[in-house]
Amino acid sequence: MYASDINPRQAPMKQKLINELKTFLNAPVQNLINDRQTRDMTEHLRSRVRPSKLGPALVCIPETATVSEAFALLKQHNLLALPVYRLTKSGHKSFQTIISVIDLLHATLLGPAFDDLGLSQESSNTDLEKQLSTWMDEHVDMFKSTTVKDAMGRTPESKALITVQTTEPLSRLLDIMTSNVHRVLVYDKNHEGDENWYTIVSQTDLVWYLHVNRNKLPASIFEMKASDIMQSAAKPIPHPYLMYDLDTGASKACPISLLENTPTAMAVRLMALFNTSCVGIVDEQGKLAGNLSGADFRGFNEQAIRKILDPVLQYIHEIHNVDPAERSPTCEPENNLEECMQTVLSKGVHRLWVCPPDDKMPIGLITLSDMLVMFKNPAAVAVSVEE
Repeated sequence: MYASDINPRQAPMKQKLINELKTFLNAPVQNLINDRQTRDMTEHLRSRVRPSKLGPALVCIPETATVSEAFALLKQHNLLALPVYRLTKSGHKSFQTIISVIDLLHATLLGPAFDDLGLSQESSNTDLEKQLSTWMDEHVDMFKSTTVKDAMGRTPESKALITVQTTEPLSRLLDIMTSNVHRVLVYDKNHEGDENWYTIVSQTDLVWYLHVNRNKLPASIFEMKASDIMQSAAKPIPHPYLMYDLDTGASKACPISLLENTPTAMAVRLMALFNTSCVGIVDEQGKLAGNLSGADFRGFNEQAIRKILDPVLQYIHEIHNVDPAERSPTCEPENNLEECMQTVLSKGVHRLWVCPPDDKMPIGLITLSDMLVMFKNPAAVAVSVEE
């Protein structure tokens, strides 16, 4: 439901706020790109801006490159995904899709290994480690023998290329980024085919743009509580994995949290199977100990392959040499959307675990997608008016 769907006979103040949102989202994507180039952005985003026609320089890879080369390029540029291109007969780059770390992992290890061995999420840790270890010995060259083209389409985001023109409204960008897509290729239609006029715009970019322009948007959206955001963004639960209920002390079905002794390979396998970009890690008391995401696999290669058999917390600690909990920011149910947006931008993360005050037992998760959904929900605009 969009602001334009609201009945114009509603209260004048409510309609005024809705019109403010509609006007802002009707502005072209070019406005975001201009601001991204010139504003004093957060350190997380500023570090990514390099000279080019549309802002961040486009780091891309040919479909003929190996998965090993893709992992190395992701690490070199501190990225989570890469546009994939095919060279035309004239030598121009024809973009095919955007491929992520999870695509690469699923194509080279987690998909083939689990499929070949018949392993499932119910496999014991002992069986998993023993069988995967043998399989890895026999397929040690897979990172260099598997191409980027082979890895395409492993996740919904890489099944097809989604592009947006700079002249299209921000509302189209918002539609896409609240539909299980984390980044899109944006280009100037007057220079189609010229890679100097292409750039990636991510969910983080859009969250940043909405946050820095909050004075132009209805304040009631930014006043939405984390507890309300979780409720509005409720999703079907595809698999019964651990998440503790604060009130009853019982565990409830949730696909995003695993025990800390879970092998890393199983954690990433579940991320691929259930199309989630992150899994939380909890200790035996159900308290948040860290989380695992695609960012933990930049630069993954045949030398690091054995580490994927380690317990997930051990893997995260060895990769980053920090306490995994430090990389898992939290918020409280009463924190509002503005505070949540500020936290993800300042911490350079893509999600917040929701925990009660003075407790580390997670009761939910708020992602960038969940935050963006609030700007498509006219009910959020009307909250302060009705109160």
